[in-house]
Order: sequence, then structure tokens, then C-alpha cells
Amino acid sequence: TTFLQNIRARHDYFTGRFLVDIFDMDEKIDYRIRKHFNDFETPHPVVTIESKKRSTGRKMIDWYADIIGTGIGVLIGVAVFATWIGIGSPMKWDDNWWLIIGTYTGLIGFLDGFVLREVYFRIVQHEEKNYSDVAKEDLELFQELGIECPEEFSGKAPEINIIGYRTSQYINRICSTPWSVLVSVIIIIGLICIASGLRWSTTGQLIANTPTMIIEEFFLLVLLQAHNWADRQRRVEVTALYARRRILLSYVEKRFPEVMMLEK
Repeated sequence: TTFLQNIRARHDYFTGRFLVDIFDMDEKIDYRIRKHFNDFETPHPVVTIESKKRSTGRKMIDWYADIIGTGIGVLIGVAVFATWIGIGSPMKWDDNWWLIIGTYTGLIGFLDGFVLREVYFRIVQHEEKNYSDVAKEDLELFQELGIECPEEFSGKAPEINIIGYRTSQYINRICSTPWSVLVSVIIIIGLICIASGLRWSTTGQLIANTPTMIIEEFFLLVLLQAHNWADRQRRVEVTALYARRRILLSYVEKRFPEVMMLEK
């Protein structure tokens, strides 16, 4: 998870720098055109991003993610840890006591991995559509104005056709559905039943936490790979958007050279 956070932070920093410059160029373009036509009253059109309807299953997934991903989740974690410490003395700090926290983190981490993958996959799809819509509008505007836009600024990342990539993409799609979250819940219930049947002995707890931890690590690799792919695509889209804004700003500056630029 530390690697995942580091990757995400670096990606956010990269895209943030470009987006700030893009907003600045949009402001300059808007000012030049309004200054030329002496029109500072016409409002901009309202841009609405439609939200898709969610199924009951996805609402429940989002509800769980909202709890775990906020301060409530932190409080739950602290309470569980404090409870675990509190029962240490009555259990004489034996092997079963040590395994309890591992069983808890294994089962919860197992579920969290599926939830995180499903939520992240939906977010990526939503962002992909929005960036695609912006690119389509830009290219239509360029066509109307007679501006030539190089193909590499269309915002489409080069396709990867190797078998390993296609296989990983297939696994990602399967593991990113609400059904995968449901399967994880069923597996957790089954493991809890097995451990309960063994009276939460050492063997029972090992059965409950060992498979889940192995799968959890697998999901961490899947998440890292998915983040890398999504970040790669996003960087292509953001840099392409930046380049298109540069082209449009250059066109406006040449088209309306008499307008003074905004003072910084």
C-alpha cells in the first residue's frame, strides 16, 4: 500500500502541474476573445457531468468504501486494535491471541482489496469518458476553425497487444465487478464458518487468514498494475489536452494580436 500511495501521489503531482497551466491558458483564451468583442457579460455554458445510476450492489459497495475510507474506518481500526490488546491478558498472550489480529486484517483486507478494485475501476471509466468527451469537442472545434491538430494530440495511448497485457486486462475486468465483491463476501463467510467449526483454534485461524492474505497480496499487484496502466493513459490524455490548449492559445494570439494579455 505504501508503493500504491507513492505512485498515486507522484501521478497527482504530475497531472496537477499540467492542469494548472491548462486552466491558465483557458483563462487567457477567454479573456482575449471577450476583450476583442467587448463582451464580458455573456455567461459560459453550464457543463453538467451526468452521474450513472447505480445498482443496489454498487450502492452497498460505495457505502462500505465511504465508511472504511473516512475517519469512521480509522476509529473502527483503533477500536479493534484496542480490543485485541485488551483481551491479551485474559488469553495469556498465547498463539491464538496473536493470530486474532492477523485473522481480522486478513479477512478485512481481503474484502477491501475487491472493494477498492471495483471502485477504482468505475472511477477510471468515468474519467476516461470525460477526457474522451473533451478531446472530441476540441477536435471538432479545431475542424471548424481550420486548425491542424497532430494525431499524437488526440489523447489516445498506443495500444499494447502483447499476450501478458491482454491477460492482465482480462483478470482486471473480472476482479473489478460487483460480482467479485459478492464472491469475496461469500468466501469470508465460508472461512468464518470453518474457523468457528474448529472453535477458532490455531488451525482454524490459519485456515481463515492464510488464503486471504495470499489473495490480498495478489490483489495488491493487480492494483499496482492497474494504477500504472490508468496513470499512463491519464498522462497521455492530460499532456494531449495541454498541447491542444497551446495550439488554440497560439491561434487566438495570432487571430487577435491587438488584445493585451492578462497581467500576471
